[in-house]
Amino acid sequence: MRSEIYICSKCLGDIRNCEIEAVSDEQIKHIRWFLEFIETEEQEKFNLLKIFWSTLKKFSAHDPVPPSIELLLEITYLFFMDCDSSIERMVDWISQRSHQVHPRIQLVPFLIVDTRYFGQYTKKILEQLPVSTELAPEHLFHLLTIKESCQILDICYSTIQRWIENNKLQYVVSKDIPKNRKFLSSRDIEYFLVQKALHPSPKKLKHPPRKDGQRLTITNVAAKLNVHYENIRYLIRTRYLKAEKLLVRFRCAYFINSKDLEEFNEKYILVGSLAKKLKVIPQNLTEKLASIDIHPISGPHIDGEFNNIFLQESVRHLTKKDIEKIINYPTLTGRYPSFEEQLPKPPPTYLSLNEAAKKLHISPNKTARLVEKGVLEKDTSHNLSISISIQSLNMLIANLHNPKFISVKQALIQLNCSANWFHEYWVETGFIHIHDFLYWHFVERNELNKVLRLKKSYLTGTEASTLLGMHKSHVTNLESQGLIEPVYFGTPKIIKLFKREDVIKLKELGYGAIK
Repeated sequence: MRSEIYICSKCLGDIRNCEIEAVSDEQIKHIRWFLEFIETEEQEKFNLLKIFWSTLKKFSAHDPVPPSIELLLEITYLFFMDCDSSIERMVDWISQRSHQVHPRIQLVPFLIVDTRYFGQYTKKILEQLPVSTELAPEHLFHLLTIKESCQILDICYSTIQRWIENNKLQYVVSKDIPKNRKFLSSRDIEYFLVQKALHPSPKKLKHPPRKDGQRLTITNVAAKLNVHYENIRYLIRTRYLKAEKLLVRFRCAYFINSKDLEEFNEKYILVGSLAKKLKVIPQNLTEKLASIDIHPISGPHIDGEFNNIFLQESVRHLTKKDIEKIINYPTLTGRYPSFEEQLPKPPPTYLSLNEAAKKLHISPNKTARLVEKGVLEKDTSHNLSISISIQSLNMLIANLHNPKFISVKQALIQLNCSANWFHEYWVETGFIHIHDFLYWHFVERNELNKVLRLKKSYLTGTEASTLLGMHKSHVTNLESQGLIEPVYFGTPKIIKLFKREDVIKLKELGYGAIK
């Protein structure tokens, strides 16, 4: 166990540098509620908390500074314990940003979630907000998917597609957007919202339920389309399939008119249904079709939706043999990167403590010590977490692999002396300089080679006595008798050496050990 733990395991910041802040009674109440909630509540409510928390974080993306954990926890607490107060806080939050983003566009993270979670919540928030009849003066531009745009404008997919075909709406064109991704401008969507507020349509926007067909449940429709029922929920949520929400036995349920289902079947087909119709494996069917220039109109790599939808007219002619002929085709695997991830990013100038530790093959604590001792530089703009300057890290790695250096351990072996004598004879006298990197110690090869060349002609007192086979002070006694003259080297400290040839002569004259 370490005697001292001062690196936070989450943010890798130095805990000793953290400011101690007072926690209010309200914050303590929220924290205690949260801890009790995760211990006692059912899984369904816990899942709702996770969905609300993640949606709230997406909602806060329009803020210039990310909200604090305390604020997110407070609004989450109010959502479960005092929904009216939570709505008031959300209304204030939205109002503060309405000069940059239209309220409905701000609420899109909540709008795209299944209505059973936040349908009434968002409805009450919008009821308390004034209807915007002007464009935001400081509009904050960003990209919207087709699904998001449908939910913001409260229209179905076919309507927005018709607007695009009639040039009422246009996809954003940019070299930074992949060709198979389609986005709409938030400015254009806001314009439609304002026009809708200025020129409200009569009640015909909400059509009465159809009477000419049979009502089908989600399970019935899933069986008819030969897909999982969650796919039908997805089609309803994305407005591809019209549905009527009714109260049945004290519970709300969706019903689809059989005529609407027929209309959907005439226009669209899910990739799973297509695979079963053609009796082929659904895996990579979308990629195979893309290789022959047949693309879905919606899907993970088109508008971020999880299911691929094709137009019937584009796949109606296909047969099983056509699919089996497709052998070589490019694949798209894994999660498709978001638009922001696609944008070119400047090269990073700092690395996290963990990343730097991996590059140096040492622990994060040892890496933090390198920063503390000035061997590595850190980002001074963040006091709580340690970010290592890539430039200083690269310089250290370059030094550790510099061919002009040799480790002190190797130098001791070549000089055949102990660490103490090495420092006294060669370091303190200025012959050799140690390059200290805290955990790694090196000397320059050229300095070591100079000492090795010097040692061919000269011996230290200990080495001379050893050559004579006597005690280490023996050569000093011979010097005091005037039998051998020392030679002085070094600065600032002087080292006394003896010529090797003089020592050998003394040995030949019998001043060494008798064999």
